[in-house]
Amino acid sequence: MFGRYLRQVLSTGWGILFLIAGAISTGVTFVLIYRPKFALPYWIPGAISIAAWLVAPYRLYRQQQTQIDILTANQQRPRRAKLTVVEEQDSYYIRRSTPQGTTPKRESGMYLELSVSIENKGERPATITSYSLRIEGMGEFHDVRPSPQDWIWGLGHSTR
Repeated sequence: MFGRYLRQVLSTGWGILFLIAGAISTGVTFVLIYRPKFALPYWIPGAISIAAWLVAPYRLYRQQQTQIDILTANQQRPRRAKLTVVEEQDSYYIRRSTPQGTTPKRESGMYLELSVSIENKGERPATITSYSLRIEGMGEFHDVRPSPQDWIWGLGHSTR
């Protein structure tokens, strides 16, 4: 782990520069033991500190921003279902009216059987639990729930 860190530090010019500056700083600290009259100009430590305080966080910011950009580019888009309705043949409807002999003769109901296929072209599975239906001339029907047909119309009533 430390070897990888050292390679990373020494792989850039700034890393080498700060390593050299650190070695000089350590040497200047201990030079007073051997040469008590040595005087370092006061602006050098301040300039090095300011450069280190500005450059090191900026380099870290650039590395993190690069990693964020790479992760964002590699992240998959959210999977969504994309449902399309395919019209099929054999749709029909039956109009029910009041029995013969009653006047006035009126419609008492309607049975509509749509023959359609719903195809999912998206990347996420989907289960259809309800849908809204609009029929021109008839109106809108909200929250229609699909169910299989389990009965047949008979002569006077429905049979199961």
